[in-house]
Amino acid sequence: MLKNYLRSALRFIRHNKVFAGINLMGLSIALAASFIMLLYVINELSYDRSHKNSKRVFRVLNYYVDFKNTQSGTPYVLASALKNEFPQVEKSATTRYLRGLSLKLKDATVFTINDAIATNSDIFDIFTIPLIGGLSGNNLLDDDNSIVLSKSMAEKIFPGQDPVGKEIIGVVNNTDQVFIVKGVFEDLPENSTFRTQCLVNRKWTLDPINKSFGITNADVNYTMNFWITWVLLSKDADTKSLENQFREFEAKNISEKPQYQYSLQNLGDIYLGSANVMNPGITGNKKNVKLFTAIAFLIVLVAAINYIILSTAVSTGRRLEIGIRKTFGAINRSIKKSTAYRIGIACTYGAANRFDTNEACTSLCRETLSDQIEYYQLEYYCLCYSLFVTDNYYWYCLWSVYLILSFRFKGYGYSQKFCSYQ
Repeated sequence: MLKNYLRSALRFIRHNKVFAGINLMGLSIALAASFIMLLYVINELSYDRSHKNSKRVFRVLNYYVDFKNTQSGTPYVLASALKNEFPQVEKSATTRYLRGLSLKLKDATVFTINDAIATNSDIFDIFTIPLIGGLSGNNLLDDDNSIVLSKSMAEKIFPGQDPVGKEIIGVVNNTDQVFIVKGVFEDLPENSTFRTQCLVNRKWTLDPINKSFGITNADVNYTMNFWITWVLLSKDADTKSLENQFREFEAKNISEKPQYQYSLQNLGDIYLGSANVMNPGITGNKKNVKLFTAIAFLIVLVAAINYIILSTAVSTGRRLEIGIRKTFGAINRSIKKSTAYRIGIACTYGAANRFDTNEACTSLCRETLSDQIEYYQLEYYCLCYSLFVTDNYYWYCLWSVYLILSFRFKGYGYSQKFCSYQ
């Protein structure tokens, strides 16, 4: 019996080649295009999700009152000041790219690192930076000559060796310095706004600023906004309340009428929410994400509507088949079992073949359901939605089970009308 049901379904597809071909090409192209767009959207939305404490990590933004713009640059001293004065701040770190850092080996091989970051040891508690070898991030960067390398950089400089504890010559601010490798961390993911191959002590960023501005107090000067400040807040911290407390902090440390106002930006909002921030670092475009999401949805929706229209157009053939079967003595139970088996075959076929043969499965599914289209409008459209719009076979299987039960037990929704159709 099952063999006959399968043969009947395949015969329908063979006799409606144009219908099957249009659906095959239309749905496959639509799903392929929409999936590519959704992969881009998912990647954009995944930025900084690898950091375990991302909901508690904030970047301090600096609003220039006179110029009415917001920048990411803050003073060097801000990180330690916030940690000392606000109990809500558990950890704080200052970061700045150390441009032009070069590492030299004894054989005169030079490795130029363009994304080296100067910071302090709290950075390992703020961001998720996995250290290799079970090392702890505590005090790794406390010494002036400390350096921590990424795994890929360590393999380039010390191939096949354990670099921890080894010395290496680094050129910083056009001066040779001896660095000691204190640790190695796993390469940071590409979908992170905090990326680097090397971490060093933050004091190496002070001399260039002092020389450029002819000062000696860049480490305590609140007008030298050339560093990025990161803070890790306690779990029960109220960011709005903390930002309100910043006003008193600014008046105390800057002036009675400070020209700078500090605010907090969550790590998860940096990549797509920094359109109005100057010098924001690595960012994306929220408009592009919304645009591609809308286009992907519309492509699938149009393809699904096209499928439904074509399927409705060929549904009359199923009525003739039911009429012929009843003429030859088929009873309601036989027709119901035939429909239920075809739904099961379509469901199994679609789940097994997933994307590549999705269109063939949907053609078979539509052929199965077309005989009761007039009475099963709700169930049918829900099935099409679950299969084409969400592309979720779990919902598809759920609706298939519902329809099978509807055939088996009278009283499910529209099943009474169908069961009485003779």
